[in-house]
Amino acid sequence: MAFVPEHIGPYRVLRPIASGGMAEVYEVQDPASGESLALKLLVAVRAALKRFDREYEAMTRLNHPSIVRVYHYGLHHGHPWLTMELLRGVPTQSHIKRIGRPGTPQRLREVLRIGYHVSKALHYVHLRGLVHRDLKSANVLVLPDDRIKLLDFGAAHLIDGERITRKGEFVGTFAYASPEQILGQPIDHRSDLYSLGVLLFRLATGRRPFPGRDNEVLIRQHLNEPAPDPSELVPSVPKELCLLINALLAKPPEARPQSAERVAVALEALNGRAFTTRSRLAVHASASASRGLERQRVWDHLTEGPPATLVVISGEDGSDRSRLLELLQLDARERGWAAYRCAMSRANALWRLLQALLEMTRDCGTQPPALPRDEDPGGPLAPDRERLLSTLSRYDDPAALINPDDRATLRQAAVSLARLRTHGGHPTLLLVQEIHRADPLTLELIGGLRRALQEEDVPLKVVVSCRTSEAGGALARRLGVDLDIELQPLSPREIAVAMGNMLGRRPPTAELARRLHTI
Repeated sequence: MAFVPEHIGPYRVLRPIASGGMAEVYEVQDPASGESLALKLLVAVRAALKRFDREYEAMTRLNHPSIVRVYHYGLHHGHPWLTMELLRGVPTQSHIKRIGRPGTPQRLREVLRIGYHVSKALHYVHLRGLVHRDLKSANVLVLPDDRIKLLDFGAAHLIDGERITRKGEFVGTFAYASPEQILGQPIDHRSDLYSLGVLLFRLATGRRPFPGRDNEVLIRQHLNEPAPDPSELVPSVPKELCLLINALLAKPPEARPQSAERVAVALEALNGRAFTTRSRLAVHASASASRGLERQRVWDHLTEGPPATLVVISGEDGSDRSRLLELLQLDARERGWAAYRCAMSRANALWRLLQALLEMTRDCGTQPPALPRDEDPGGPLAPDRERLLSTLSRYDDPAALINPDDRATLRQAAVSLARLRTHGGHPTLLLVQEIHRADPLTLELIGGLRRALQEEDVPLKVVVSCRTSEAGGALARRLGVDLDIELQPLSPREIAVAMGNMLGRRPPTAELARRLHTI
């Protein structure tokens, strides 16, 4: 990057981020909001703006939790540019190396998770008539909160639109390119699926299916040589995953899976249970990312603290405490933990808690995802499960708990459930949202459960949220808090980012953000 421009379009260039043969990426400042964005300048392509209007306008309308937000586009001295949200994260290949060696259970779980979210993002893109054309490890980012983001839509084009590149021009990466893309033939969404197969192969084995060191060799391999079976390199890669990857790497497009959604379904089936989605958190995702320090403190305590521990997340209204509990639930499930969450209500707090306990009881008949199976929960534990379901179902009304003996029965059933759910060392997390809304009977049940868990060292972890003004005193004494983390209110900038995510647009101006902060 020999020359760094001061401005590109209306944006002030802050610093160069990356450069390659096709494009340069800069961090720029939006003059309206002051927000830092990423700007990609396609230096290898020159064309009139009308060649890009339909495709780039379609990109600005993409709004998916696993896809980078594209805001604006234009031309700079004849070269097209795009502005996108600026993300901090690591490419998937760098991330997966930190998870474990190829073939280890934790790495295979992460391969399935990443592949699932990339497949869902591709399906969303393909339904809107776009083809990415440059799917590769460097264009799939893992953020600090473990969200997956598909990047770099600078090479994308509409299937029914005029091609951005002229005949003879190649856009993409040869190591990941499909045969039809290499040959310059018309491509559709199935070309992206071939690239997805290369990505999954590399994540699962640590190597590319075709290891040619120059483009001429890579072209010959993609066109003529069958991809090796992943298990030839890493024997512990499951047969079903090998079959899926081999199908994605088929030379003819019609021999591959015919949609990214089918790939996502197959990966979810291999995982053994549904993947969580962060789309419900899109409004607060960037704002909540600033809670990384608090989240890490919680996880340090959950993993290194006593077996039966209780953490309080406190903060005044506007501090995002409830959203943090949702993120902790997603964290837990992606770590292979069983996680259950209930939101307290002044009208029916006990009923909501019991619904979470009933869900936990029903799950005792299923194996937690990707954990070693050292016993059959559906066998000798089944009678206990049915008995607990019957007991818990009787007490969904506080009026049924006037008698102290009934309260003791319910508390003992909850303790038995915790013991059953954590049997064999299965990590389990119960999250109780807005516990200050709970009635005295519900608090008594939670407090009694907490004391019994401590006495027996039952490894059920509990995290609750509440207002700061109500975190101490009687509530703390009743629950026996091990760790209290107080959240500060969101800053004006965090509110601006959250509003931008919610509206699918750029963040509002700093002045509007300050006004929202004072409401």
